Amino acid sequence: MSHFICLCSIHSFWFSLFDRSERLNLTDTDIRSLKDSNITYTIFSCLQNITNATSHNAVAQEIGVLTAYSLLCKLDNNQTTLSNVTWHSYFQRFVIINSTMEKALVR
Repeated sequence: MSHFICLCSIHSFWFSLFDRSERLNLTDTDIRSLKDSNITYTIFSCLQNITNATSHNAVAQEIGVLTAYSLLCKLDNNQTTLSNVTWHSYFQRFVIINSTMEKALVR
């Protein structure tokens, strides 16, 4: 749940920035650059997009972005962002568990 709160607060920050963009003279490209430069925002945005994806191509594209930003975290020694993610909650719809033994292994 804390990840959802974190994602909501990050989104609200960017939406408030977007609301002020006319006053700050920020273009859509400027706003996109600011978003893309925030590793935490981009990782959680990718995870949210994966959760809501409607095609395999959309998931594959987001996993590519997620992989790149995960490598940036590793290069930056920012393992906290990656270790705080509840990965299974974002990818559980892609995992089909049939047997009791498989269920025990996942837990």
